[in-house]
Amino acid sequence: MDLLIGSNNPSKITMFRDMITQTGLSVRLLTLQELGIRSEPAETGRTPLENAVIKARFYRNYCDNVITDDAGFYLADLDPDDPRQPGLNVRTPQDALPDDILPLYAPGIPRGHRLDNEEMAVYYINLVKRIIAEKQNGSTSSDPAGICRSLPAYFHFANAIWHNNRMYTYAEPLEEALQLSFPVYDHILNRDSAGWPIDWLTDSDWHDSSKSRLSEEQHMRRIRFIRDTLS
Repeated sequence: MDLLIGSNNPSKITMFRDMITQTGLSVRLLTLQELGIRSEPAETGRTPLENAVIKARFYRNYCDNVITDDAGFYLADLDPDDPRQPGLNVRTPQDALPDDILPLYAPGIPRGHRLDNEEMAVYYINLVKRIIAEKQNGSTSSDPAGICRSLPAYFHFANAIWHNNRMYTYAEPLEEALQLSFPVYDHILNRDSAGWPIDWLTDSDWHDSSKSRLSEEQHMRRIRFIRDTLS
């Protein structure tokens, strides 16, 4: 069975390859690059699950079997409705910022621009510094220079699979995502993850399923979802 991975993110492609291997299923994984697919859908969903479904519906036009995922990135110190909360706009966080704070948090970044990996690192370093400065000084205009701290953050994941002309979905329980928070620092620690620049700013093994019982449980739930859907 051919299964198309609905992502160009190299880290996600590696992740899906590892998960499929662990299912024990006989599956030939295809990538968008291998099929010459350059088009991508507009991710207009309000949740990670809605965006995963949007991508699966789009890429089913190229393959009978498709697997996708999506994730929201959240800073635990910000309210869910705070405009600075990245949420689903991980690569376009500036679009949600009000005009009065846009120059502070996204200087020189036009609305609608999709941040590349380096730009993401710069943006989130500045965001972490300014939130900490605000907490310490009670002002978003405080100069954050010299602060070297971290903020707790978490990802919220969802998967979608198009198979046998049906859509199958899995959404990670939010309470489990909250329990897997990790520190995001105000400087780059490494560049080991090619497709996940947020990893550059953390020394946590939050995404390594072998590091804690809870993350292992989450990992196995996703594998069971994939195996049960494609079997």
